[in-house]
Amino acid sequence: MNGWVDGTWSLDNGEAWMSVSGQGIVYTADYGITWQHLPIVETKQQRYSALYFNTKKEGIVGSLWNLIGYTDDNCRHWQRMPTPLDQKAYTKTNRSARPEINDIAIFRDYFLVTQESMVFFTHRDSIYWKALPGYVGFNTDANNDVLYLIKDNNRVVRADDHLEAIHQYPKASIPQARFCRNGSLFTTNGREVVQYKNDNSLRVAPMTSDKLARVAPVIFGYYEMGQFAVAENKIYQAPLSADGRESNDWEEVLTLPFTVKDPEKLSYLSPDELLYRVSDDSLCYYNIKTETVDIASLSALFAKLETNGVTSITFSQGSQGCFHGYSQDLVYTLQGTQYILTEQTSDDEEVKPIKPGAREIDAAVVDALLHRIIRPDPKRVTVHDLGFTTADFVRCKKDIRHYQQGETSKKKKKKSSRFEDTDDRFFFNKNKLDFDRLVALVDSIPVVDSLTLEHALLEQARQFISTTSNWIKIELKDNQNNILEITHRYYSVNSFCLPWKLEIRNATTTSMDLEITRFMQTYCPGLIPGSNKVPLLHSLVRMMYK
Repeated sequence: MNGWVDGTWSLDNGEAWMSVSGQGIVYTADYGITWQHLPIVETKQQRYSALYFNTKKEGIVGSLWNLIGYTDDNCRHWQRMPTPLDQKAYTKTNRSARPEINDIAIFRDYFLVTQESMVFFTHRDSIYWKALPGYVGFNTDANNDVLYLIKDNNRVVRADDHLEAIHQYPKASIPQARFCRNGSLFTTNGREVVQYKNDNSLRVAPMTSDKLARVAPVIFGYYEMGQFAVAENKIYQAPLSADGRESNDWEEVLTLPFTVKDPEKLSYLSPDELLYRVSDDSLCYYNIKTETVDIASLSALFAKLETNGVTSITFSQGSQGCFHGYSQDLVYTLQGTQYILTEQTSDDEEVKPIKPGAREIDAAVVDALLHRIIRPDPKRVTVHDLGFTTADFVRCKKDIRHYQQGETSKKKKKKSSRFEDTDDRFFFNKNKLDFDRLVALVDSIPVVDSLTLEHALLEQARQFISTTSNWIKIELKDNQNNILEITHRYYSVNSFCLPWKLEIRNATTTSMDLEITRFMQTYCPGLIPGSNKVPLLHSLVRMMYK
């Protein structure tokens, strides 16, 4: 038998069950020495990741695609059962998620199931699923000695035979794994094991070793034939395996004169240089060849650029994907008190050239912009700054109602370039939505604080993952070739072009300053990827609803 193992279940007496994709169940009664092929409720286009069997040979399974099966004779005969979704026990408004059965169990006179991360229960003699609100999981053992429920705040509750809570344990943690044995619930978060006992006590055991534990290297960079990792002040490298896969065969290659406390802040810049971001402002550059350390600060790099003065400005637009790469530039050079358009380049003749908004830019305007965006106390963006209109709010409400009615498709506008995006529909990857509340939240957007607004802008920038990345950029260069890059990357259009990433000497920070966008709109309006502001309202509504 060949196939993916989608789900497993085992008992202490040597019995175990595994569901094999498209094949059925394989069963052992002797700790895996021999295996037997057994049928499952349905194999066609179904995969079963949720399994439960008890000592009476009763079993219940749940599939990734909304199917539950029950057997009382160890898989010889199966009965298909309706699911919570079949019985409309919840309203499916998360249309992007499959109706997956996440977990399943038999407890005394009940069946329990988690579907799309919601817990439901039903009496065994009459299948009628009801929600168990406030809970996200459950565990019982093969003897049905006890039932534990997991609350949505990760607190553990012990329940009675009628699913009523009779004790809440004091410790809360986010477990990576949990299982029930001999009347106790065991959970682990990678640092400790917690035993929740049925006498209402609990025991915590740290995960320790009697041997000296080696700090595992953390990958922070890649080179052509391998990868780099760091542990404390040691740098390691590991080559790719013969078939191109990553390897953990680490070899120590370098000792740094400082300890890296946060590996995520270490960057591999080139074969000769590393950058360690000590804090938001403090930078540590290490030259591998000369074994020297250069301490700098982001604020000082910004100040140096401002002191030297900007000698050229470059507006850029580009796109990079698996099968394409493209960019075009407009270059303005300082001549007296004006920046004059001196160069226009493109490496794709099929893309419409950038149309400049002006052929000259006043130097005082550039100086003021630079001074504004590098100051240590940047101005925070407000809802008022974004200029939403009554029509925008009305449109947002209509979009929510269209989603409620299932109107998820509409006629596409013709795209004039790869930088335009017309898919601006409302969506919300959450079930049991209260659409009246969603619509009412639109009226609260004008009083949203800046922090919530900035979180929504970041969510909008991250909500789509694609192998294609589009960008617009402003590059400011001084007379010593120090360069400040101001970049907005996107897949889905954001008409405000927020956030902007500021990068100088490979150190980055984020700016939510709308003046950068306004500068772009004035002097290179063709680079602004769209004018529809409503998708940001969608993001704000989703954030406020949560």
